[in-house]
Amino acid sequence: RFERKKNVILAIESLAEVRNLQSVKNFNQLRLVIAGGCDTRIQENVEYKKELEQKVQMLKLERNVEFRCNITDKERIKLL
Repeated sequence: RFERKKNVILAIESLAEVRNLQSVKNFNQLRLVIAGGCDTRIQENVEYKKELEQKVQMLKLERNVEFRCNITDKERIKLL
């Protein structure tokens, strides 16, 4: 689930820092996949996911960050 207590925003901010240490070519090959349950009935999930998406846009990381909601166990294993 997308919850603030998991501090996923730290991973996004860290990726932005990594950009400063890598060549453009190398950085463009990096991907951060943020996967979790997206229960639209839980307001915090909806709000936090939106905040994360806005942070990605603000840091211009759209090419490097992918959000995956409600993935299957098979997809989860593939991502690991």
